[in-house]
Amino acid sequence: KLNIKYEKTYDENTESSIMEILKNSPYSNDLPVLSKLEEMRTIQESQGNMMEIGILIALLLLLVGTLNYINTMAGSIQSRKLTFSIMESVGMSRKQVYRLLLREGLLYAGFSVFLTLTAGTVVTYCCFQSMNYMEIPFSVPVLPLLCGIALVIIICTVTPVLSYRKLAGKRSIVDRLREYE
Repeated sequence: KLNIKYEKTYDENTESSIMEILKNSPYSNDLPVLSKLEEMRTIQESQGNMMEIGILIALLLLLVGTLNYINTMAGSIQSRKLTFSIMESVGMSRKQVYRLLLREGLLYAGFSVFLTLTAGTVVTYCCFQSMNYMEIPFSVPVLPLLCGIALVIIICTVTPVLSYRKLAGKRSIVDRLREYE
């Protein structure tokens, strides 16, 4: 038995050099060769549609989460509609209400991104390591992560403003205050 450990794991140049030496050896017929690099390639090929299924599940979760957030924000703004009308009646402009709602959305986005980057990364790393019998190095996909963060920020900032705009409509402050008489 011969066990060869590479200085750099999954190094294709080292692998091909060793395979060439073993192939030219007079004992090549007696040596069964198990390669971690070949096993990794086999696993990657056997995964097949797993990436597509993972993306589909992530998109479904994004849709459910987005709809839940929109519903929560619309309900929150609906319940505070009188408060916003009163604030406008004592001098707050609609632009200031939009800024208030924008900041609130940014707080939601910041908290969710913080939670994802801390606890989410730890959970992902632990799950990855529990199934990583091939000792493949863990890496965070930076570009999809940045795109996801941007999407969360956009959804969390646009939703409250659009919800308020739809609920308040073009009605005057007096009309909105009369609803609660």
